[in-house]
Amino acid sequence: MLNDYVPKVLVVGDEELFRARVHNARRSARIVGVASFFGKLDGKDYDLVKNKSFVLDGKLVELPALKALVDQNAFDYIVFMNYNENLVFAGFLAAANKIIAADRLVHIDTFVHCIGNNFFSFNNQTGLYRLLVAQKIHSLLDVDAFFANGALYIKPISDANLAVDGIFDKPVLPIFTNVYSRYYHSVADCALRHYDAILLTDERDPESILLKFQELGRMTETFIVFVRNNSPLTKFADEDRWPKDFLQVNYNQAVNGRWFVMRKAPPKDIALYVVTHKKYSVATPEGYKAIHAGRALGDDLGYVGDDSGRNISDLNPYLNEMTAAYWIWKNTSHDVVGISHYRRFFSNQPSRVFDPKHIITRDQVVGILRSFDMIVALEDNYSYNQYGFLIHDVGAHIANSAAAVTKTMMSIYQPDYVDVFDFVMCNSAMFRCNMMITRKHVFDAYCEWLFSFLLPARETFMSTAPLDKMSVNQKRIFGYLAERMMNIWLLKNNLRLKELPIIENIDKPKPKLEQPSEQPNNDDTTEGE
Repeated sequence: MLNDYVPKVLVVGDEELFRARVHNARRSARIVGVASFFGKLDGKDYDLVKNKSFVLDGKLVELPALKALVDQNAFDYIVFMNYNENLVFAGFLAAANKIIAADRLVHIDTFVHCIGNNFFSFNNQTGLYRLLVAQKIHSLLDVDAFFANGALYIKPISDANLAVDGIFDKPVLPIFTNVYSRYYHSVADCALRHYDAILLTDERDPESILLKFQELGRMTETFIVFVRNNSPLTKFADEDRWPKDFLQVNYNQAVNGRWFVMRKAPPKDIALYVVTHKKYSVATPEGYKAIHAGRALGDDLGYVGDDSGRNISDLNPYLNEMTAAYWIWKNTSHDVVGISHYRRFFSNQPSRVFDPKHIITRDQVVGILRSFDMIVALEDNYSYNQYGFLIHDVGAHIANSAAAVTKTMMSIYQPDYVDVFDFVMCNSAMFRCNMMITRKHVFDAYCEWLFSFLLPARETFMSTAPLDKMSVNQKRIFGYLAERMMNIWLLKNNLRLKELPIIENIDKPKPKLEQPSEQPNNDDTTEGE
């Protein structure tokens, strides 16, 4: 990326005064010419309005000379040093002769305070809003803080259903909360979110814009890029050298350049994994794949197993479905991934009564992920907090000891999340079952976070645990803990969540949780796989 946008200006008035004002304001500008629109030269009167003549760089010229400069995009702005001249000639040039857009005629005060090193245009800003509405953009990431550097303090289209997030590396005025839904300090702070479009307006050369597409490409299918006249990117755009994965490239004319709207294809490689440890007969829609969790320790069921490539399949007795999640993380490259269980699925209906026809389809997933970052189970709120649930499942000693070890490992490997640990564990609400559907890079980020401390925690705990005296359910404590850890991660990452009901294909009623007990519950229909 080029360090600064340096506006090219035609100065009308005192050049030295212009340079002094720009220097004192710590701005940048490239003077392409100095003009005077009325006065005397060599005894001859000139007046741009009356006789269509003016002085340019010390020579008397006619009005067509100015029009030629405009047509050649020789400058970005005409900067007037005198208010009266600005008013008189703005009306003459922009309205009567339509030689140049009014936005490009500015007084020196406007230039040093509102333009300077930034890109500024009232018409471009309002024109962009119209473009966003026409393109049906409802969520936008303003990477270069275009709106914060603009002329408007509120969104001019209040009914556009438009949410704009911004990235600023310095404070902005509080009123810009009228424009931005939220703002971040860097792309990394919102890298897991997905947007209808990403806006790029800073001056960039072809190499830099391609790197930006690569950096942000997982966050959107649509880029809106401003290409300035005569910038290094102009020839690149004119020769249509955009990446080939942009299936559609359109542009709209704007002040000092063009708005390019570039779209990629929506995600096609969607794999919705059904985690199982036994044969099942549910008829699932297209896109679902069975994965055998813990296949390293059991008979081959004929499904994809979690025991190939990089895997932890042999830890399945301790981690439940998370050994399948680990395998998906390490060994696949889908656009979108999901995890269901052999008897639990996300439903496309509000009812929780099981019906295979209500299992969410891949087309419905694509539609939801246009507006959301992740699909999770409908939040449940129980009578007991998470410690109570764990005590019910495995007994107080094991539940409390394993939770303490997990918190310790989190403080070592993911210290930024420890402050939420107790909040989640002491809360009765949760997104359950370790089930989710999301874009693969979001899923990867979650797995990288989770396994960084969960595996060391399990190893530390099991190194001293009396395995010969532990029940099957007690050995699964870290699978149960993983379910709670997912809630910690979601609370700390600002994702747009779509909650859907889970429908369960079970023959017997789920046991009621009446009160925590020292005796573990060994019924494997409660949680995990």
